[in-house]
Amino acid sequence: MHLPETSTRLNSMGARPDLWPRRLDTLERIRRAGSVDGLDLVDLNYPQHVDGLATDQVVAALRAAGLGVGAINLRYDDTFLDGAFTHPDAATRRRAVDLTIAAGEWALATGAKQVIVWPGQDGYDYPFQVDYQALWDHTVEGFQRVADALPELQIALEYKPLEPRRFYAVGDMSTSLLCVRDVARANVGVALDVAHALMARENPAQAAARALRETRLTQPALYLTQVALAQLWIARGVRPAAMIGHSVGEFAAATISGVMDFEAGLNIIAARGRLMQDQPGGAMLSVRADLAEMRQDIAEARQRLGHLEAQYATISGRLDRMAGDIGRIRDRLGLIDA
Repeated sequence: MHLPETSTRLNSMGARPDLWPRRLDTLERIRRAGSVDGLDLVDLNYPQHVDGLATDQVVAALRAAGLGVGAINLRYDDTFLDGAFTHPDAATRRRAVDLTIAAGEWALATGAKQVIVWPGQDGYDYPFQVDYQALWDHTVEGFQRVADALPELQIALEYKPLEPRRFYAVGDMSTSLLCVRDVARANVGVALDVAHALMARENPAQAAARALRETRLTQPALYLTQVALAQLWIARGVRPAAMIGHSVGEFAAATISGVMDFEAGLNIIAARGRLMQDQPGGAMLSVRADLAEMRQDIAEARQRLGHLEAQYATISGRLDRMAGDIGRIRDRLGLIDA
């Protein structure tokens, strides 16, 4: 079964240079990464890791090392000390957007699917230093322009509360989600850096839960977790004789059983989540009453009725259409279970 790939940032390959026989430039770091068992991908910083190199040189080194590129990470240089997307000068803001788009072109050339934007200089250092609304608007506009230029790629906002600026335009998960909402592009999301979440005094798990409130995101996350947990048990010698699952778990069970491969399952779950997300909000009632008793209460409602057993019935449907039935049944029977 094909499993999710393991990645590291190429920075990590610069540690302990005394243990490597040659100077650790970008190409040598790629070769070093290729010597690590179980490593599939490296993430490159742009433009620092590729400065002076052609894409075919980097691609050839990656191929020789048996690696791919997971993401291109933006690192704006000192010419953007006063801001990248939010710089006071419009020409500098355009240059920051162009640099980010160029990073995306490197991602496409190397087979990466994601550009991670860390807007390290987009912020301020003391109160009333900036126009806060303009700061926000420029941030949103910058991400919109990048997303529109690179529709094939995922653009991820990597938040951080401070350093090098004392205050960031987007410094925590909640603010990041608001930014993504305002950007309003399907290929823009949030990258959760655990260290940055801790710097923001967040519980990373709670931050992740906040980001996964929408079912289009929750379902793929559940699938990934279930498959990973099953693989952990298998790696420790606990092998199932049979697999069974409920809802998303059915697809995880099918994947572990070899009925479908991992990527096929993930694509199905992602599509399923999007379809469910697009449906109007719904509700379900479980009522301790016989089906015959319930018919008079739902005769005029456009709901779907299922009979669970002799003394139970369920009603489900759109939340706005359920409200009247909920009240009517409560008043008459007082037997709503859930």
